[in-house]
Amino acid sequence: MLSDLVGKSHVFEDGITLTILEVKHRDAGVIWVVYQTNDGIHIPKKLMMPELEFLNSYGHLFGLRNVPKNF
Repeated sequence: MLSDLVGKSHVFEDGITLTILEVKHRDAGVIWVVYQTNDGIHIPKKLMMPELEFLNSYGHLFGLRNVPKNF
């Protein structure tokens, strides 16, 4: 599911771009999403977040609905 979104981006109204870079399986089964934010002026920030937290925070931006809210 998330691996299909690698390389996809969302541009917010203020011009900041969020791009999914990688999906990693680590830490005893925990899936991590590596993503980047860029405002076009500063150096892009590369961040990691556990899958469920990422889906609850940003899943709707990529058309993912009915994401469980408990993590």
